[in-house]
Amino acid sequence: MSENATSDLITINIDGKDVEVPKGINVIEAVKMAGKGKEVPHYCYHPKLSIAGNCRMCLVEMGMPMRDRATGEAVLDENGSQKVGWMPKPTIGCATNAAPGMHIKTGSPMVKESRNGVTEFLLINHPLDCPICDQAGECRLQEFSAEHGRGYSPSARVSGRESRSMMNAVSFARVASALVRKLRTMMCSASWIAALIPH
Repeated sequence: MSENATSDLITINIDGKDVEVPKGINVIEAVKMAGKGKEVPHYCYHPKLSIAGNCRMCLVEMGMPMRDRATGEAVLDENGSQKVGWMPKPTIGCATNAAPGMHIKTGSPMVKESRNGVTEFLLINHPLDCPICDQAGECRLQEFSAEHGRGYSPSARVSGRESRSMMNAVSFARVASALVRKLRTMMCSASWIAALIPH
């Protein structure tokens, strides 16, 4: 590698591992470069288009090495390593460019909960025409909902104070919802297989 190309690389930390990436690359592409099957899920991002940031599926947890405001020196923890100041809320990976020393978490509980919420919102507002959809079997919404979805709706949560009959009704609703999801998946798979069989 030429000396100029080496100087354009920066080191960031992705899920606890240091990775060298080109300067100015966004977090989605940086995670792809880290390899080992890592991917930040996304719908609206494409490398050849301008950043929209609408889908909010590419949420990641981001932190930067802490520095003392008065002196500018690194803030160290009890082990002598530099502390990382994590942002209180997740940030979208498509519009966040990698910076030297940046730390990224792609699978933290906060990130998973955020992606679950986004997935649920997209599914609530999505039409129920999966069996006749042209994308059946190759739908990123189906793939990501299986991978990043909760598997239940928070509106169906029951506290211990509610009556037994209410709990039975909610249990029935959960089972019915699971059966409908399974049926949809089977129908989408069946139409996908049927498309592969020559007539």
